[in-house]
Amino acid sequence: PLLGLGEPAGGKTTFAKQLVTWTLQNKSRNNLLPVMIRVCDLARFLSSPSSAAQCGEEEPSVWAYLKKKRTEWWPTLKEAARRKRLLIVLDGMDEAGKTHSRISKEIYEEYTRHPLVVTSRDMKAIESKAYDRFRRFRVMQLDRSQIRAIAQKRLQDAHRSDTFLAQLHSSAALKRMAVNPLLLSVTLAVFSDLGDVEINRGIVYSLALDSMLDKSLESDKHTCIRARALFRRVAWIAHTKDLGQGTRDFDDALVHLACEQLTSTRPRWRQGEEDDDSEMCDSAELLKADWKRFASMAQNGRLPLLTWYSSEDGEDKYRFAHLTFQEFL
Repeated sequence: PLLGLGEPAGGKTTFAKQLVTWTLQNKSRNNLLPVMIRVCDLARFLSSPSSAAQCGEEEPSVWAYLKKKRTEWWPTLKEAARRKRLLIVLDGMDEAGKTHSRISKEIYEEYTRHPLVVTSRDMKAIESKAYDRFRRFRVMQLDRSQIRAIAQKRLQDAHRSDTFLAQLHSSAALKRMAVNPLLLSVTLAVFSDLGDVEINRGIVYSLALDSMLDKSLESDKHTCIRARALFRRVAWIAHTKDLGQGTRDFDDALVHLACEQLTSTRPRWRQGEEDDDSEMCDSAELLKADWKRFASMAQNGRLPLLTWYSSEDGEDKYRFAHLTFQEFL
């Protein structure tokens, strides 16, 4: 079995998807059938009363999950598992939360009998005996040649690719961003949209944030404006927490504090328009309702700005997809 470690938004899921694709494309050579499961989805499945009642404590959770969620493919997957040809890819063990002990126990007792790959960020829980048999590797940051190859493939034009790379290497901030797969993708998207206009970190983050919110919230202008204000306040509170030492991870309580702070001064969310009650948001409850929606989207991977995981005591935790997003806000 393999254990892939890396930073949040550092390419672990991309690696897992590429591994599945490569395995399918080379099936004649490896004779394996891959199946990728997001551990956060498995954790939600196990936390559901109806699902828990169905699989109980005796049936391995991955089999119960596949039987329920991949019903059409279950007979094929079951036969591959019987023949030890099912490649199980569990992506994001750091998102297992209160189900971590159960899944780790099953990994130790059941899943390591099969081809198995697990990804996770660094955490104390993966030092348990369940992972002693794993060969460990680290998903590394992108190097210069990889950045060039990605830019050339994305831009499909030698001149534009060279222009983009020249801008990267002339800016220390952009160069630091480019080694992260997520931030490189964001930077390329902004450069592609703007043409050959010179970019910097501020331009990239501002346009990327607007684009993410616009796409994620389906162009709901009022909600986008409230979201940007809320995330800015959350970033500020998180960044200045603990006497200025700051924190990456935050929970619902910190967001609710941000909601209260924002509404205590009766902020205007839409600028350049006449001041009337419809343009004001003095209800913390409205912002908290917004946050409930944003949190659900983050948990389901539909809000790229945030990453989510469930702590070992089962508490939902969030962080901005990259520290520099938080710093920019």
